[in-house]
Amino acid sequence: MMELTWFKNGLLFGIVSLLITIITVYFFPINFMILSVLLIAIYIYFIIHPAREERAKQGGYLSYVNTLMVTSSTLLFATLLSTIFGLVMNAVSPDFGERVIQNSIDGTVKMLEMFGMPADKMEEQVDLMRSQMEGMFTPTQQILSFFKSALVIIIICSIFSIFLKKDKEEEKYL
Repeated sequence: MMELTWFKNGLLFGIVSLLITIITVYFFPINFMILSVLLIAIYIYFIIHPAREERAKQGGYLSYVNTLMVTSSTLLFATLLSTIFGLVMNAVSPDFGERVIQNSIDGTVKMLEMFGMPADKMEEQVDLMRSQMEGMFTPTQQILSFFKSALVIIIICSIFSIFLKKDKEEEKYL
């Protein structure tokens, strides 16, 4: 049963992420802070929901290991879909990476302006951001990014699984 839970939720999370990416890159750039909060909320939802769904399927109990498996599998699958999407978008739309970078810079500039940063410091920050993000959308960098994300996912899901698991009473004392 767990196969369907992580696959279904991972696919849904992947699709939601892809839609948000397409909308924010091509149609309607969202404020950086709002986008960050939105993505964090969605991320947390897709950690908690699959664990609760699987726990309900298993009669109200789910061990730590099974909780970790369902949560991390969900996020890893969604991240894999996002990585594949990024690779395809770079092949189909060569300006995709530049659009993402420019939208990130524009959002950062708006935020820095809001905080009253002087223009010369802001220009330094933009130059630094551009140099750090350059080459970020090469196939090699995207694949490396997937593996870095996988490590973060395992750590985050390990922590969340501590709170989302529910052992059977007799298992607690073994």
